Amino acid sequence: MEEVKSQSTGFGIAGFILGLLGFLSLFSFFGVLFAVLAIIFSVVQFKKNSTKLAVIGLVLGIIGVIISIITIALVFFGLFTAVSETSRVSDSLDPSDCEKIEGIFKKSATVDCYIAMGIKLADPTVCEKIIDELPYSKSIPYCKAVASRDINNCDSLESWKVGHCKAILTQDISYCDPEKLEGCKIVVEQFEPYI
Repeated sequence: MEEVKSQSTGFGIAGFILGLLGFLSLFSFFGVLFAVLAIIFSVVQFKKNSTKLAVIGLVLGIIGVIISIITIALVFFGLFTAVSETSRVSDSLDPSDCEKIEGIFKKSATVDCYIAMGIKLADPTVCEKIIDELPYSKSIPYCKAVASRDINNCDSLESWKVGHCKAILTQDISYCDPEKLEGCKIVVEQFEPYI
């Protein structure tokens, strides 16, 4: 006696909807989650009864997973490149090395490099080389305040940067914003030899 396959299409519909959501939200964690769930629901539907929606859900899910993996790899590679370039250059004490940084996050890494150079050299003029476009230009007052080694210059900064600035100059993490404590500790330790 042949087994009769169920005619329900619920898993196929769920696979299609999740595949569509996964495809539309590719660049977020939810995109990956929706895409993987779309594949699972579509495969379950195939086992019961193959439907067009299940096929479309499976295709969208697979595309979503592939593009998400590529995106995650590119972002990771870009972050890795920016971090390695910044640390390679920041060992130098020549501000012109900051312009040699390459990678996806070049502008952000270059700003970080100039801030590090300004602090290390105690030279606020280095900070003027920071890119004069938003959001990067917001780092110029912070860089100048810390590079000048004058704690009074910290008070004119944005809220959490006041704490970072004072913490670096006094080597006292009690100034750090509690919500940014871990990052502040790292910055204070990083610049301890130069203060």
